[in-house]
Amino acid sequence: MNPAISRRKALKGTTAALVTVAVGASTSVAAAQDVSWTATSAFGVQWEMTSRIVSRLPVSARYGLPIPVGQVIVGATCPGYFIEQVRQMTDMVAVGGSGECTITIVDARGLTAHATVGLNFPPTPFPDTEIDFTITGTAAIIRPLPLPLPRNRGPMRISLDPEALMTMSGWAADGSVWGEGIQVSLAMNNGQDPLLVTMDIR
Repeated sequence: MNPAISRRKALKGTTAALVTVAVGASTSVAAAQDVSWTATSAFGVQWEMTSRIVSRLPVSARYGLPIPVGQVIVGATCPGYFIEQVRQMTDMVAVGGSGECTITIVDARGLTAHATVGLNFPPTPFPDTEIDFTITGTAAIIRPLPLPLPRNRGPMRISLDPEALMTMSGWAADGSVWGEGIQVSLAMNNGQDPLLVTMDIR
């Protein structure tokens, strides 16, 4: 077996630690932080939003042990004034959707790998008043799968790529679909640290 290929595959395996605590992992976790984005719909409408990992990320994992794939809880928040504008211009009273983003992983030896994270947000009603609107969903690694064991000890940096894509749908008060499958692109605003966590592979 080619050692270089083996190490790269092993590095990809450690990305699953983003979505679950590893078997035997430390209970220590990294603090959540807001990331701000500019969202642009397929119709050219733009608005600002923030995202946050609600369930925190582990900061350590065991070398050579399997890291099972699971989910983390994430939240996305839009300002109240934008939701009020949406309600005035459409019949939408709730919204949900799915999407994908990419994470980049760099291990202690400088090897780099990428993984795709799938996002799912269930239909969520808008608030009755003009307050910030938060929709809560889940995120999980969807590829590459299956994930091999982590092989490289040392610090591993996991960062969020600056672009993501969502597919959103809205619902009217009578339960009918208003605007199904609307494409929304997300661009991380400048001046932010994309680092999600530095994980110690022990």
